[in-house]
Amino acid sequence: MSIVKLKIIFDDNVVRAYGDMISKDPLKLNVRLPSSLPFHEAITTQINFFEAGQNKIYEVKPLRYTGNTLELMVIKELPAKSDRSHYRIGYNGYFKIKKITGDPTSYYQEVKNINEGIKNSLSYKIKSVISKEIPQMQYVLWYLFELDNKIDEILEILKEEKKLNADYMKVKTIDISGGGFSFFSESKDFNVDDIFFVDGLIDDGSIKIKFASISRVVSRHETKKGVICGTVFEEIDNDIREDIVKYVFDKDREMLKEAKNL
Repeated sequence: MSIVKLKIIFDDNVVRAYGDMISKDPLKLNVRLPSSLPFHEAITTQINFFEAGQNKIYEVKPLRYTGNTLELMVIKELPAKSDRSHYRIGYNGYFKIKKITGDPTSYYQEVKNINEGIKNSLSYKIKSVISKEIPQMQYVLWYLFELDNKIDEILEILKEEKKLNADYMKVKTIDISGGGFSFFSESKDFNVDDIFFVDGLIDDGSIKIKFASISRVVSRHETKKGVICGTVFEEIDNDIREDIVKYVFDKDREMLKEAKNL
């Protein structure tokens, strides 16, 4: 059977999951999803899989979800293309962004300064060497890593009010990749080619990746609740980008492994 990538687009979120195609006619997937997922509220649902070496993408309609079995009806085949979504994973969090309306030169320099500061921090240096140490030393390093992160969290709280007063706004992230991210905002004041300064933090349990970037909106989809925008990184530190790529790869591999073990 084929491994299928499922994408369900809602007004304010995108749910992604891997599943195993257990039947093509009727179309059924073995996939783990929240039982309370409101399929009827989805804007559109798509599946992506390979067949005879060809990339296939279909728009589908969920019919019923029982146990881990999702039954679908094919609506139409979509043009198969290599797009950004193939290399990204779902990530629900919040980034702070600030729209750049004038000369962006100072913001580009600010991004470089912030990312250099992140790379010179104690937690970043610990993270880069921790896997190479013996177990006893790893325990000590993890303790220092968590301690440094807690200090950063306290400092971030103290800076929060100042940042928000400086024309920053929080947006809900939908997905992330080494090339950019997507977000949802109730405000519809976003357009393609808008440029933003981004203060980002990927916080996934023991994985924390802080970064600053200049990002540009490359897609905009208006919904009943707001807008979903896709962005690309115009400026981001290469080492931090590689950290994000590794995070995406590891999470994608975990999802694929879970799908195979259903």
